[in-house]
Amino acid sequence: MTAAWFLQTLVASPFFASRAFLATFVTALAARFGPDVPWLGSSKAIEAVAHAPSWFVHDGTLAVLASLAALEFVATKSQDARRLMDSVDAYAKAALSLAVSLAILSPDDASLVPVAQAGAGTAALALIPAGLTLVLARARGRFFTFLGDVDDADDLGMQRLLLWAEDGWVVFGLSFAVFFPGLALVLFLMTIAALAVVTRGVRWMDARKREACAACEHPLHPTAPHCPACRSSVEAPSKVGVFGQARPHRARNLDVHGLELVSRKRCSYCAERLSGHGTSLTCSACGTVTFAGPADLDRYLSHLDRQLPRTVAICFAFSAVPLLGIVPGIIYYRLSLVSGLIRYVPPTTGCATRWVVRALNLVLICLQPVPILGAFLLPAMCVGNYLLYRRALTGEAPVSVPA
Repeated sequence: MTAAWFLQTLVASPFFASRAFLATFVTALAARFGPDVPWLGSSKAIEAVAHAPSWFVHDGTLAVLASLAALEFVATKSQDARRLMDSVDAYAKAALSLAVSLAILSPDDASLVPVAQAGAGTAALALIPAGLTLVLARARGRFFTFLGDVDDADDLGMQRLLLWAEDGWVVFGLSFAVFFPGLALVLFLMTIAALAVVTRGVRWMDARKREACAACEHPLHPTAPHCPACRSSVEAPSKVGVFGQARPHRARNLDVHGLELVSRKRCSYCAERLSGHGTSLTCSACGTVTFAGPADLDRYLSHLDRQLPRTVAICFAFSAVPLLGIVPGIIYYRLSLVSGLIRYVPPTTGCATRWVVRALNLVLICLQPVPILGAFLLPAMCVGNYLLYRRALTGEAPVSVPA
């Protein structure tokens, strides 16, 4: 097994699945400058990429790759950009992995594939890391989709933390591939194991909480008002928490309970998680449309409007704690109220609104040290954020029932 085969199939695939352009840029840098470094040029990994074609290590190519890696870095930190790229992200990364593999794999590597022509062998061999990248990128996408469903606005900062960790993982991980190929293999195996454990863990946690329907034994989420299989009603579903989880108490008012489920991006009929962005989301389990018409959206917004005074009052309590109360206060009003709007604002509309909200919050935070005015900081942020996202959502109201 040659070094290039090892590098591209077992080591580089997870890095391309995380940051394709950054991984390509680091690979090109290694191919361009690695052989000229005395203590580095003897590395098997450097030898594997040293014969890359001239266009791959050209100054212009490096400049373009550096720019694309920088754009990729910025885009991954933008929730709106990640949403826009969701549908093509895995395929784009696989295609880039394929292109890099074709650039650095040699005829000696191609001899591992039993075909007559070396060119065809190289192409066939390059499909293996591309396929691995596709599988890993899709698994990564499902994991971040789950995090987005739980905390769509990333108020807890978990998604940002993981994305920053991914940046370091790509840079240092590829460095390990150069200096410690054995450790790089261990990292690869750990990546596969971690994805498998997380995926199975999420499924297990969801399945463990489900209860059998009394009529047909279909597994139901504890907060489900109805069964999506037999359409029977659930007598007393559990209340829904801020992350869509079931609470120990039972819902007394099913109409309000349905609206609470919608605010957590769950179907009001069967409590399954909703995917996608926009106001007219269709439940994959029962076919219910979240906002089938303007009246449904108006009813939902009225429900949120009734929660606004209570949220503002609690924000006043957080404001009583100078400085230290700001962060938990922001997290509170976003999770309890504003996230119910953000979840349904489309990326195109939400991007502009998000920047306006950030500007407003920055101005208000600058006024925090001012006596008396500081006490109104969090309530003003809460009301301002709510009204801006409410306006963004009403501009996307559906006009008719989708066909």
